[in-house]
Amino acid sequence: MKTFGRRQFLGAMAGSVALLPLRKILSQGKAMAQGSAGSAGSKPLKAVIVYYSATGCTAKIAKAIHRGMKSSMDCDLLKVKKADPKEMAQYDVVGIGGPIWFYRDTANLKLFIHKMPDMSGKQSFLFCTHGTEPKGFFASLWDSMSRKNFNLIGWNDWFGGVYQVLHAPKPYLTDGHPDAIDLQEAEAFGREMADRAKRISAGEKNVAPDIPQGEGIDGLWVRHDLAGMNDLPGPKTGSSIGAGLAGSAAATTAAASGGVMPAAARTGKRNAGGPAMGTQGGVPSGAPAGGPGGGGPPGGPGAMAKAYPELDISKCVYPRCDACIFGCPVNAIDLKLAVSGSKAPSEVIVKNACISCGLCERMCSYDAITFKPSFVPKSSHQIDMSKCTYPKCTLCADKCPMNSIDFSTRPPTYHKNCEGCDLCYSLCPHDAISIPNLAEAQIPLAAAMNGPESPFAQSVGSYEKIGRFRRLVPLDKVGFQHPAYKNKNAPRIVLNEDDEATYCDQPCKL
Repeated sequence: MKTFGRRQFLGAMAGSVALLPLRKILSQGKAMAQGSAGSAGSKPLKAVIVYYSATGCTAKIAKAIHRGMKSSMDCDLLKVKKADPKEMAQYDVVGIGGPIWFYRDTANLKLFIHKMPDMSGKQSFLFCTHGTEPKGFFASLWDSMSRKNFNLIGWNDWFGGVYQVLHAPKPYLTDGHPDAIDLQEAEAFGREMADRAKRISAGEKNVAPDIPQGEGIDGLWVRHDLAGMNDLPGPKTGSSIGAGLAGSAAATTAAASGGVMPAAARTGKRNAGGPAMGTQGGVPSGAPAGGPGGGGPPGGPGAMAKAYPELDISKCVYPRCDACIFGCPVNAIDLKLAVSGSKAPSEVIVKNACISCGLCERMCSYDAITFKPSFVPKSSHQIDMSKCTYPKCTLCADKCPMNSIDFSTRPPTYHKNCEGCDLCYSLCPHDAISIPNLAEAQIPLAAAMNGPESPFAQSVGSYEKIGRFRRLVPLDKVGFQHPAYKNKNAPRIVLNEDDEATYCDQPCKL
């Protein structure tokens, strides 16, 4: 064997020394490339996308956004049930997304944000999916995000199919979305959010859009009073929405640039007020509710009484928990006075401010808040243990967004924080979950959604005219006479491993 002698050793050392400058240049180039993800000389930015998806529409969009971001930035993708809110501080950019339910974001996203630490200096972006009523989501979600001191860098929304909304026609007006074009747009949006985050981190100014304010803004930035079925003015300077953000542009500027990526999916640019239909956000005056998937509440004009939350002070644990205060988008709750005894529990809600969004009831983990009187009621679920195979099957509990189903009692009970989404009923493979008030809760709403002249059909048609919606289900193919509650199959929908839904209009094989 040839030995490695002294002369060869000195020669090798000399070669290594000669290569040092080249290695240094290469390592510096690598560091510079990584540094471009953040400010000069700083560590690369790290992002996370946290989302909730009931039937897969938001999941598809979240994954596409993730692909776009991951192409140029370290980015994680987490379901909200699997994410730890306390770990969000390790990220530089946090994207939050979900479906529109009851003209707002879902309560589980609100609770997740509530449990986050202070996020001062962190960047965020928002996204959502919806049926025919794209209203209220960003106003509600950003209210919570701003309380954690995020800096908003963009937002976007997509139409999605409607599966578990029992009063919705099947096929629905927006079924088929998101499709390949939507996903391409979402991926481009992800790349744009990564680019904006890097530029802002590097010190570039005027990169992020201003939050829409005032009258005539896009409906997604409008609060909606469910009791009065009317839109409220958009966020104003000094309100909790946008608090801490410097400057505000005109609504037209914000709507044109507001984080919305023009793409082949939208041939018309979004204007400040949506379609010209005599109301903010382009939804017809007097349009009834659309349920979770449609964006509306469980009720409609003339179909519901004025509803306000009532507090059971014996169950409330304030100040240990202040989730309802945090979640209220109009700051209408004052528990401090009730707990101190200086104000009666019935007076803790500022009724002329309350918009009956239901978030306080949903966010309360102690069953201390109840709406009285109610809208057209939420579904009252019952579980037949002669059919249920729990604990062998835990599908309903696993998929419940609020962990509302309590199997420690016999029969199992539902806590008041149930969102009324009916996902458990739709998913049960054994037909063990029934809805005793199905007719009361669903039939009036199905009637309001019936026919091509319904406000929902008109609304989506108006979005189609301005290029904001691409129709995939022809109007004559919409199942107006076949709302989902008429589906007697069990399960009504099936979710795959990615939470993507298949609607079972005939018996499904499990």
